[in-house]
Amino acid sequence: SGDLTSYIKKNHQELSWERIIHLSHDIAKALRELHRKKLIHCDLHSGNILNHITCYGILWTWIADLGLCLKEDDIANQKTNNSIFGKIGYMAPEVLRRNSYSKAADVYSFGIILWELTSCRMPFSDVRQDIHLVYEIIEGRRPKIVESTPPAFAKLIQDCWNPDPNLRPTMEEV
Repeated sequence: SGDLTSYIKKNHQELSWERIIHLSHDIAKALRELHRKKLIHCDLHSGNILNHITCYGILWTWIADLGLCLKEDDIANQKTNNSIFGKIGYMAPEVLRRNSYSKAADVYSFGIILWELTSCRMPFSDVRQDIHLVYEIIEGRRPKIVESTPPAFAKLIQDCWNPDPNLRPTMEEV
């Protein structure tokens, strides 16, 4: 039991593609349900993905920390959202530019989580999490896709972190 960050650190040696797909699917379903309810998480990262292994060895995964969740309608009524919150490495470039949060921003964060599952590393762990990284992400910097990533999975990751939020898939499409 614990969060996905801890799970990856503890299990990185045994993290099979079957397990990565299972975790990705569970996270996608949970995020799809939030979006169907017209909620935007706004702070999606591996520390907010919880999991529990049952006594039968079944891994349950769900999204937590909904305290910063916003209703889509509330955001739509605002021109911009000047307050940003979250972990820089998971934040969509448009959010870092201080545009409003959106479902597409959650999809970007989901793509970063998918990358984290394939690399077993925190995004941008090799650089300082500061304003320089913010500008680099805005300018298009993304983590390097791990070579062993299957092409279809790599494409999904890259589609999720497309710089144009309108070109990212919806969670229904994922």
